Amino acid sequence: ATVAFADRAALLSLDAEGAVAAVEAFLAAAGEGAGILFSADPGEALEESAGGEQIIGAVTPIVHQLISLAKAFDRLQASPAPRPQLVVVTSGSRLVEGDGAMSLSGLCESALIGVARTMANECRGLRIRLLDTDEAALRSGVAIANVMLEDGAETEIVLRGGERYVPRLEQMALQDVAPMRRRLETARDPSNYGVMLTRP
Repeated sequence: ATVAFADRAALLSLDAEGAVAAVEAFLAAAGEGAGILFSADPGEALEESAGGEQIIGAVTPIVHQLISLAKAFDRLQASPAPRPQLVVVTSGSRLVEGDGAMSLSGLCESALIGVARTMANECRGLRIRLLDTDEAALRSGVAIANVMLEDGAETEIVLRGGERYVPRLEQMALQDVAPMRRRLETARDPSNYGVMLTRP
């Protein structure tokens, strides 16, 4: 397998034409069976006490890059060239049983989940797989490579060490669902707001 790293400049600047040219050049060089791995990079680690502006500043560049990639795939829909698989890799942006509290970097990267799901709905013929990992899975690399190379139906996968999780819906009776309440402390953050759900 051949690995090539893309220049992020066109993606960061939301330059759709530059992104299209970069993707076309990659596909021409790679041929059939090509895939694109998009790995989030929030930049410098955020302190857990970071405020809203710092979080937005970390989220915006990684979201812009994936949006630019979405624009490129949208413009290439009319092309007869085969669509590559896109794997969007995040770290700690999903919570599964046994996970602790989500870190701010995981929170920042979780914004990519909604963007990738929108791409999957709007870009016909584009295969997108969402992969969330922890440090143990990243160090091994084998499980990640297996997910990237397999030809399965799962589109959203979480790796925690050697364990693998996929989403499933569980049917529950309404009376078995306990109401939940969460208090937002507006005294500490003036951007907080309250939402009250009075009925299902």
